[in-house]
Amino acid sequence: MTDKHADTERAIRDWLSAEAPVTAPASIRKSLENAASRPPASHGRLGWLSAGRVRPAFRFAAVMALIAVVAAGAYIHQLDRTSPAASQSPSARPTAHDSVASPSSSAASSLPSGWRLKSGAFPRMVAPAYSGFGQTVFQLPGSGGLMAFVPSTDGVARGGTSGIVLTAFGTAGPTSPASWTTHAFSSVDGLNWKETAALPSDMATVRDVTYSEGTIVAVGWTGVTPNETAVAWTWADLGPWRATKLPAQDKALSGAYDIAGGPGGFLAFGSDGSSSRFWISPDGIKWNVFATPDLPGELLIDRIYGNGYGWEIVGSLQDRSATWQSNRDGSVWTQTWTGPAMGSLGTDLEGYALGRILQAPDLNYVSFGGAYMAPGGNAALPSDTLIWTSTDALKWTESARVPSPGWIQGFASTAHGYVAAGQKVVGLDGMQAYGPLGVWTSGDTTSWTSLPGIESMQKVQVLSVVGSPYQIVVAFTDEQGNLQLLVSGT
Repeated sequence: MTDKHADTERAIRDWLSAEAPVTAPASIRKSLENAASRPPASHGRLGWLSAGRVRPAFRFAAVMALIAVVAAGAYIHQLDRTSPAASQSPSARPTAHDSVASPSSSAASSLPSGWRLKSGAFPRMVAPAYSGFGQTVFQLPGSGGLMAFVPSTDGVARGGTSGIVLTAFGTAGPTSPASWTTHAFSSVDGLNWKETAALPSDMATVRDVTYSEGTIVAVGWTGVTPNETAVAWTWADLGPWRATKLPAQDKALSGAYDIAGGPGGFLAFGSDGSSSRFWISPDGIKWNVFATPDLPGELLIDRIYGNGYGWEIVGSLQDRSATWQSNRDGSVWTQTWTGPAMGSLGTDLEGYALGRILQAPDLNYVSFGGAYMAPGGNAALPSDTLIWTSTDALKWTESARVPSPGWIQGFASTAHGYVAAGQKVVGLDGMQAYGPLGVWTSGDTTSWTSLPGIESMQKVQVLSVVGSPYQIVVAFTDEQGNLQLLVSGT
């Protein structure tokens, strides 16, 4: 599974793709994605842009498409991060409390019953290298717990800055530091957080986290483009984090994007130079490159999930989505579903993709995917949500097509329905990095109700939407890197 494109594109690929507008119109984003012959990972703002690191499928044509977008005056996510955040001292960290001083100290009192705001639990964040803020808060599968990984200059020497600015679209924000520490926190309820040992790697970026049999494993990379190294961090028995470099042929550029625990251990996916790469480990510490001969070479991977049978891959082949299931040790893979062909559910230039898989209240499965347009097609603002349902998470049926209530950054399921969060904007106003917080609830995936009491939070960016059947946590940050949590069900 190799994407063959010039090595000289690497820095451009990781910089431009990471900073492509997550809030830009679907037609712009899909033009870039189709230049790489790849449907998005999921709906709306959850496409191939995944918290600051692009998949290896990005090609030079996408760079040219983005340049054309800039020439047309479209929005580009801010690259210049020049606020005083990088020089904040540890003593300046706010005191933890259950209200939000920024953007509004009165917001907590106006929330509906069952929702609370949490701020001050974390140090001020920075945005590593040429990317924006990452997901930050993660749900641990099967454990009910939460982990937060917060990159910050708290506790480290303040260095210089780096970054490339497109002056027409630059916006103030936390600067990209020369070095940072990634703080780790755990919680069982989203409100009370305990700081663990920090990750032992300087300049660590965490992209995914999983849990299995008492062991937590996070994956990502250390360093900044064009010198990044894929790393796995393991934590067990309340001890220190242990860092392990993942084996890679390219010593200058590798990174891990996803990880899932299964009956055969831990399976991670990422890139090694210009090639896709799998790694497998029995314990999260000893890792080997993992060959998957049954998977097609043109497969582009969106997510990996663990289950009782082994692992499931959600990805795409050329013009359509597809899924694969492995046996218990991952040695055999079988394609379980192929999505509808382009144009079969709508116009000739329309394609369809799955999104992140969630368990529905009836214990079946739902995926909030999307419909996207090939170059030359028109797309609505915001893009539509394409809802898929499944009884086994392996084979999927298109269920409904729903206009998105805003620029959705993520979905979570509860025992009673679903929660979506992002920016609450209309039309072209969505083309900005920060906007009014929007949170919506639904009992059936098709009819969404806006959460009241958050109108005062006007300039935020949603990073994570995670939860369990009785708890939802929406993590968002302001322009200065202050991380806030909106928590329900506690």
